[in-house]
Amino acid sequence: MGKPKSSYALWITGHILRFLFVLLLIAMITVLLWRVVFSQNPPDGFDEISGNDALRAALAEHGELTVLTQEDQVKYTEGANNYAYFNLEYCYFLKEADQVQLVLFYNNSTLEHLYEDRGLDAVPPRGEEVFSPVLSQYVDVTPDDYVKVNENDILTEAKTIAPSKCEITTNSLYTFCRYTFDGVELDADTVVIYLDICYAGDSYGTLRLYHTQSESQERALTDTELEIIQK
Repeated sequence: MGKPKSSYALWITGHILRFLFVLLLIAMITVLLWRVVFSQNPPDGFDEISGNDALRAALAEHGELTVLTQEDQVKYTEGANNYAYFNLEYCYFLKEADQVQLVLFYNNSTLEHLYEDRGLDAVPPRGEEVFSPVLSQYVDVTPDDYVKVNENDILTEAKTIAPSKCEITTNSLYTFCRYTFDGVELDADTVVIYLDICYAGDSYGTLRLYHTQSESQERALTDTELEIIQK
């Protein structure tokens, strides 16, 4: 027995509407995933190092520059009160120039959390220098006659370094900040280096950038980086 024409038309219409609904849902999920995943990529110009006088002078003196990184750099804040508030895109130690360059990025929600956590009158604006990062370099100053309890028992001295340059850009979801720090002498006495991300003088998040016991990778400048520096 065949379906009545009116019932069959309703049956077809229902299937078409369900198909369109599923198609719309897939499209919405795809767009959302695209925004979340691809918006984390740094904008053009922020995925390479920034040229400056210190790099040009070091390149002229040494003929080449060494770029050092560490694989186990802490890539995002992990505290219970600031989990993933801040993310590290990259951190390069340019040894001959005693310089560090890094890109830090954070979601729009981080500014909303700051507004709530600190009881601000308004959410801080995007695209402005809201946070003040400080590099903390701990150096081994243990005297030769110091009696150690174990091999990790050392005396350290902290050196804090403010950025000499800050560049900021945004996309729909994230704020990207590229910082340059000068005067970072990465020698055998350096034990650990942290990045403290501060607001109004107080730390709002910390990332470890370097540890003497972690494996380091060194490479030469790429042709693109060399071209940027020489401009």
